[in-house]
Amino acid sequence: MLKLMGNELADHQHAQLNEASLREFNICLPATADLSDRLYFLLIEPETEIILASGYLKAIHPVLFNHETFSFLNIGGIIANEKGKGYGKLIMIAIKEYLTSSDKTGLGFCFPKNQGFYEKCGFQVDPNSTKRFIYLNGDERVTADEGQYILYQDSSDPFMKKVLSNTDQEVYVPDPTIW
Repeated sequence: MLKLMGNELADHQHAQLNEASLREFNICLPATADLSDRLYFLLIEPETEIILASGYLKAIHPVLFNHETFSFLNIGGIIANEKGKGYGKLIMIAIKEYLTSSDKTGLGFCFPKNQGFYEKCGFQVDPNSTKRFIYLNGDERVTADEGQYILYQDSSDPFMKKVLSNTDQEVYVPDPTIW
């Protein structure tokens, strides 16, 4: 498993990641220089240098919830270029190990059809709190995509435990790229 900061990606790696992002999410990646805030996890076929699976973590802070300030690592861009071979699971296991060893909360969004996959990888999935995550863009309030669930791994802070036990409180995030 290769771990690289986004601004350390080689041109051919960025091109492969961008192609996969367009295919899977219909989203074009920013330029390599603008990815310095993402830690990429890459499963690469050594002989061909083809990326088999990828994902990233991105620090999100400050996160405001119930008069407290938190941070978490956004889990994003999880793509297995060949489905059903366990490549995506290897990425998620590496991300989970990283979160555990660094005692960081990891949080991302997934579609309901992918819930079982993330649970098999050892993550918790909450189908009810997505709409409580709010990004303030000036006077506009933008909520996370309806229909998606939150996947997470809590840390010792315990951010998600607090979110799940205070269901009437909104969570304010500074960055809309978490969804």
